Amino acid sequence: MKTLLQIIVRYALSAVGVLLLLIGVNVAALVSYTITVTQSQRTPMEYHIRDLTHALVQTSAGWTLPESALQDMQENYAWAMLLDPEGQVVWSDRLPDTLNHRYSPAQVASFTRWYLADYPVYAYQKGDCLLVLANPKGSRWKYPVEMDFHTLNDLLRKFPVWVACNLLLAILLILLSSIRFFRSIRRIAGGLSDLAEEQSVFLPEKGVFSSLCHDLNMTSVHLRHKQELLNRRDRMRTEWIAGVSHDVRTPLTIILGTAAQLEADPNSTPAYTQKARTIRIQGERLRRLIEDLNLASKLTYEAQPLRREVLSLSALLRQLVTEFLNQQPTLALSLEISHACEGTALEADPALLERAIRNLIANSMQHTPAGTEIEIRLETNGSCFMLSICDTGGGYPQEVLNALNRPLEKELPTHGLGLAIVRQIIELHGGTAAFCNTKEGAKCVLTLPLSSEGK
Repeated sequence: MKTLLQIIVRYALSAVGVLLLLIGVNVAALVSYTITVTQSQRTPMEYHIRDLTHALVQTSAGWTLPESALQDMQENYAWAMLLDPEGQVVWSDRLPDTLNHRYSPAQVASFTRWYLADYPVYAYQKGDCLLVLANPKGSRWKYPVEMDFHTLNDLLRKFPVWVACNLLLAILLILLSSIRFFRSIRRIAGGLSDLAEEQSVFLPEKGVFSSLCHDLNMTSVHLRHKQELLNRRDRMRTEWIAGVSHDVRTPLTIILGTAAQLEADPNSTPAYTQKARTIRIQGERLRRLIEDLNLASKLTYEAQPLRREVLSLSALLRQLVTEFLNQQPTLALSLEISHACEGTALEADPALLERAIRNLIANSMQHTPAGTEIEIRLETNGSCFMLSICDTGGGYPQEVLNALNRPLEKELPTHGLGLAIVRQIIELHGGTAAFCNTKEGAKCVLTLPLSSEGK
């Protein structure tokens, strides 16, 4: 808040300074224009005074004014009087009684420049006499401005240059202020970009943005510390999962080996053999879960290297389908590959991609009734492989479907670990994995980009 207040005050003062400068320039221009007009042109009032003075004539009966001139004077002036050289009123029109008296030379000199009894008056010489015309009280501002023409002409010649210099100065001040502001903002913007890229930030804490730079520096320190804690936590979690997997693998191997021996013992009863088979199957399932947990941890925390090779996806699918059918001849598993996919290359990690496809087929086998049909179809749209695996089982449970289609987060899934690994592997290869339910059962569509050699 303090930084914002400093910024606001600084630029408010700059704006006020520029505004005052412009006001001064405009006032000077107005004064100069007024003086120029005053000296170069005569106003309509001057024309009235001159014409009325010329229209006033002296006859044997005294001073008279023609009817038209009298009417014009009465429409534009409050009263009029004519003074002789001694200051006596020798002719008047509507002159107030309080002003009908003799005027001394000092009084005449005073009111011809300013006011007479608050009447703004104007005088014009008529021979040896002086014609005085008055406007109504409060109708005009009358204070003459006096300046020698040499000074005035010099001022008028220099005025445009002076205005240009002031404008250039104002523009220069604005540019300098903007450059300083831009440099400060550029440093802060660079710091924000570094923060977004998880890089360390150290900005010089000076100038009007010193408080903001200090806050960014402290934020960088805190974020770096928290990132180190997160990295340490992730590393410890990965190491812990790998250690547990390794520790469990040895006794689990012994259990599986013993169960296999008991299952193959010809002297065992059918019930005893069935129990040994159950132990072996569940032990193998537990081993796969441990492997999935270890792999999911490595993929989540980017500890699994991606070893890309150019391979044939159609050949890999035929190999996997043959292997599954050899293990379970009664399995209703079919494979359909479009002609455009034959000979088309894919750049991928063979072990990870095989693991993803195995998990999908195994999921359809384990979570559907016996005799469920599983269909694998491989197509291409010219730029991507489209691999779909469908079954005629009951489909994915809704909570599993919601978990599979939500954005991937850097946290291990709470369930559906095998299918979550499929998403991780496919997205690691730059593809997508979409899960949905159809009228017949579950469906998963994998999209993988073709390699540059296969396009």
